[in-house]
Amino acid sequence: MEGIEELLKSEKRVKWLFTGDSITHGVLYTFGSRDYVQLFEERLRFELARPLDLVIRTAVSGWTVPQVLNNIEWNILQFKPDVVSIMLGMNDADRVSPTDFAQGYRKILDILKENGDPRVLLHTPNPIVPGHNKVRDENLPSVVEEIRKIGAERGIHVVDHWAEWQSFERIFPWMGDTIHPNAQGHMAFARRLFKDLGIWDEESAVCRYFVY
Repeated sequence: MEGIEELLKSEKRVKWLFTGDSITHGVLYTFGSRDYVQLFEERLRFELARPLDLVIRTAVSGWTVPQVLNNIEWNILQFKPDVVSIMLGMNDADRVSPTDFAQGYRKILDILKENGDPRVLLHTPNPIVPGHNKVRDENLPSVVEEIRKIGAERGIHVVDHWAEWQSFERIFPWMGDTIHPNAQGHMAFARRLFKDLGIWDEESAVCRYFVY
């Protein structure tokens, strides 16, 4: 996080790229409200007075690690980002083993290191409402552990939404369906991200968004 915090304090114009699946894409389940990427952009470019920073989103609904890998030149590398934020695993948990997920995830990070070596933020996905998909129910906790393990072994910060959400007794108010966060869930994502980045401020209009 030290390098990212330095970027936030510098006069350098920074390109922030967010990639992932439907959750980072912000589709449908916010029902017209802002998602966590949009909240981050408002906090960064207006409230923190960094209007020349760019916030680029290349997440695609339904995507998994292999699809990010197959499109990495178009979706990430062409932009030469300074910071890459990755939230994957929700769909992978339904389609591949946690071991295969981790292998592909590491390959994404290897490619990034070989192409500009941007600062990286890893995100764990949110917990889900159990009972909708048996395979995802069983694999998702292991996928989360793989993300944490990869972050630890590579010295990359993990924004651990999974841990924060599990600390609450009820996640239902934060969900748009059994998988996707609603507007409140995205506010919770933004809050965790802001706190991890050291840009949380109770006086901020964005930070004062109500999360119950």
